[in-house]
Amino acid sequence: MGGPSVVALVLLLAFAIDRVVSFLLFALSNSRRWRKRFPDPALFEDAAQKLEARRRQKTAYYVLAAVFSVTILTFVQHGFLKQLGFEAGSLDTFLSALILMGGAEQVAKFSGTLGAPDAPVVSDPPVQISGTLTLEEGTMRRLRRDEV
Repeated sequence: MGGPSVVALVLLLAFAIDRVVSFLLFALSNSRRWRKRFPDPALFEDAAQKLEARRRQKTAYYVLAAVFSVTILTFVQHGFLKQLGFEAGSLDTFLSALILMGGAEQVAKFSGTLGAPDAPVVSDPPVQISGTLTLEEGTMRRLRRDEV
C-alpha cells in the first residue's frame, strides 16, 4: 500500500473513530453516574469548574479513542508503519494508535464534536441611518451621462 493510500486509510479510520466515540459519549451521557463523573461544562458558571469538566470530557474522549484505535489495529494485525515498509512491532502499533487518536481529535475539532464553542456567536446590531435625503433635479441625468 503506497503513501497516499495510507493517508486515505488514516483519514477514514480517524473519522470512523471520532463518530463511534462521539456516539458512545452521547449514549453514556444518558447515565446519571456518567453525568456525575463527567458533567457538561455548560452547566457551570465558575471558570475553574468549567475547565475541570472540559478536561474530564476530553480525557474520556481520548481513553475511548485509544481503546477503539488499539482494537482496530489488533483487528487488522499491523500498523501504518508496516504499510510504509517498516518492520512491524509494538512500536508500530503504539505509533499507529497515536496517529489514529490524533486524527480523530482533528476530525472532532473540524466537525465540532469535541466541545461546544466557548461563547455564543453574537452579531452586531444592524446599522441604522436616520436623516433627510434631498434629491436635486437633474442628478439622475448627470449620473447616466457619467456611465456612458
